[in-house]
Amino acid sequence: MRKIAAIVVALITYGSLWPFDYAPHAASWADVRYILFDWPAHLSVISSVSNVILFVPLGVLIPALSKRFAGRVALFWASVLFAWILQYFQFWFPIRTPDVSAAVFNVLGLGVGLALHSSATAVLKRLQPVARDFPEFWQVPTALMACWILYRWFPLMPSPDVQNVKNALKPLFRAPHFDAVAFLHDLVAWLVFLRLSRYSALAKLHRHWLAWACVAVVLAEPGFEGKLLSWANVAGVLAAVAVMPVFYRGKASLAVLLGLQFLSLCLSELHPFEFTAHAKFLWLPFSGMMEGSVVVNLDALIEKTYVYGSLLFLLDYYGVRWKTAATAVGVLLLGLEWLQQYIPGKTPESTDAVLAVLLGFAIHSYLRRQPAGTVRMPVGNA
Repeated sequence: MRKIAAIVVALITYGSLWPFDYAPHAASWADVRYILFDWPAHLSVISSVSNVILFVPLGVLIPALSKRFAGRVALFWASVLFAWILQYFQFWFPIRTPDVSAAVFNVLGLGVGLALHSSATAVLKRLQPVARDFPEFWQVPTALMACWILYRWFPLMPSPDVQNVKNALKPLFRAPHFDAVAFLHDLVAWLVFLRLSRYSALAKLHRHWLAWACVAVVLAEPGFEGKLLSWANVAGVLAAVAVMPVFYRGKASLAVLLGLQFLSLCLSELHPFEFTAHAKFLWLPFSGMMEGSVVVNLDALIEKTYVYGSLLFLLDYYGVRWKTAATAVGVLLLGLEWLQQYIPGKTPESTDAVLAVLLGFAIHSYLRRQPAGTVRMPVGNA
């Protein structure tokens, strides 16, 4: 868990100082007073939300790093100090704007993370009697499944507006179009979701109820702000439910599912297969995500976490070493991103490859922290 925390701290530092346009700056007490007491006249909602989100993972990890209350308090205040230090360092990076509000929202993010950990702990305690019959790693697929549902309903803003529902249903009736690549993407994603359910907190839920729950998730999307429902979405979940018995268990079906994941990944990254443009490749990781809409970029990050994380988890479950799996997926994504230089509307960058390696390392670190003596379920019986 300490290794995962180190990665989170490194990513927070990366996001706070990006794009690293260093310039000499003379340190002074005036700078310290500024980041401690001078509240900005105008606050950006996007910037404030970003600063909260940035520190949420660190808040989630604090209780996991220390079981003692005194240790958790020390880690919390160390994290608060870390937030202010990052603001101070931004004086040496002119594009960044150091101010006390950013640090305050960082601390708020820590609080949100602590609250999320507390809520998750309460839920896990309720599931503990059931979890005894699960594989030792049931939390990982459960978290991945939650990412997929979060992506389907993001940004989790229910809308009672009838017009919002009408707008969400327009692609189905006013402009019907069937995208085969999008259909394959949703079909595979839901098949993976159903497969992961066998190793998750929903393992004892009857598969017919689980299938209905998947359909309900899709049908509920028009009730959330800014969501659109297409024929590919509907057909994807219905097809996944129809072929669910084939892919729900067994080593052979898992191998086929992994193959479909790789195929869907390649087609989705290269769609619409029009190799005409030539965009600049962004070698600095997360460059594209640092720009543009926070909501759109966070939505994409959640989806990629599910797609890449589930692929790496299933490869690990199948018996592929995590270094081999993470390297293979990372190299594949780097190659696909490189080809995106010639596809209009794409943002070719190294982010996806780096994200896959980080997810592979995080999943491996979490799975290996289980107590000695736990036995993994045989893949052939899965």
